[in-house]
Amino acid sequence: MKATVRTTVKLIRNDPESDKALREFIATGKLNSTRTFKIRDAAKGVEREVKLKLIPAQG
Repeated sequence: MKATVRTTVKLIRNDPESDKALREFIATGKLNSTRTFKIRDAAKGVEREVKLKLIPAQG
């Protein structure tokens, strides 16, 4: 399996709660399934909602 990490995922990994939820989603999620994550950016004091989807990687 191939993983592509974007800036959104980097923000999720900086938030401990979101990071734990992301790891669980990758471990238990099925292909083409989606999940919404809430990210708290402590530096900017902003909370965002992001929808991620597991897709098959080519290559």
